[in-house]
Amino acid sequence: NNIKEIRWFPKNLKEAYIEYNKIEVIPAIPGNLKLLCMECNPIKEAFLMPWTLTGIRYEISQRKYIVMNPADYDKYSDMVKKHVIDGEEFIIKYFM
Repeated sequence: NNIKEIRWFPKNLKEAYIEYNKIEVIPAIPGNLKLLCMECNPIKEAFLMPWTLTGIRYEISQRKYIVMNPADYDKYSDMVKKHVIDGEEFIIKYFM
C-alpha cells in the first residue's frame, strides 16, 4: 500500500486496518473506533489513544508515540512540548 496520509477516521468506523503504508501521523481517534492496526508505518508524531479504543496493534518502535493519558503527553513523547505564550498554554509538536 502507498497511503501517506489519513486526515480523519469516519465516526461510524469500528475497526481500522492501516498496516503496511507510509502514514506518519495518526488523526484523532473517534469514540466508536474499537480496533486500530497500524504496524509497518513510519509514525513520527505522538497521538492520544482514547480509553474507548479497546484494541491496538503496533510495533515496539511505535510505542513511544502512543499516549494513553492526556496528562502524560510530555512524558511519553520527546517531541511534544508545552509552552505558555501570553498566559495561554499551547502544545507544540516537533518532528524528529
